[in-house]
Amino acid sequence: GAPWTDQAEAAAAPSAISTEAWAFVVSGYLEGKLAFDGYQVIVRNLRTNGVITASVQGNYFAAATADLTRRSVVEVGDIVELRVIGPDGNVELQTVSSKVTREDLANAVLSVNLDGIGQPTQYLLLQNNPNPFNPERWIPYQLAEDSPVSVSIYDATGQLVRTLSLGFQSAGFYNSRERAAYWDGRNALGERVASGIYFYQLTTPAFQQTRRLVIVK
Repeated sequence: GAPWTDQAEAAAAPSAISTEAWAFVVSGYLEGKLAFDGYQVIVRNLRTNGVITASVQGNYFAAATADLTRRSVVEVGDIVELRVIGPDGNVELQTVSSKVTREDLANAVLSVNLDGIGQPTQYLLLQNNPNPFNPERWIPYQLAEDSPVSVSIYDATGQLVRTLSLGFQSAGFYNSRERAAYWDGRNALGERVASGIYFYQLTTPAFQQTRRLVIVK
């Protein structure tokens, strides 16, 4: 069958079977900013793992899928997960999930409005990247409020290795390499750290969270 596509006109007919459909659209509007030029909405069916990427036009998106052999692409009860990606590749909205109902299948459309774009509802420190064999690390996080931010690196004994003072930052998602905190794998003296287990801690006046990282040379 055909994969999920971004062709809204293809999804016009629900299946004759009330619990599944061979053509389906996930559509809606983005709210929270004045303009959404260059934005994309990533839609994933958690049951099938099928993914659609839809470009935002104005503030509207339509992610469509169809199987021309009329095999089912969506069923009642499927959970559809949506993410909003900004022009710089940064995540602009926490993942939103919606369940497909019989009414959605009857209309061949699941309508989901996404608001609060660029405004996380909670603070969160995410997993660092890339792999353990690269001493350089990008540390992603998200801020629910404007606040001063720092990231501290500790060794396995709890000794402070380095503090990255990131200054006062606006609420938002700092997930891409362009926005995430960057650590070059060196201590406060500029020396490369040894292989081993380290901990990195995000600190703001209202939030603190710690996660583990491993460096292998």
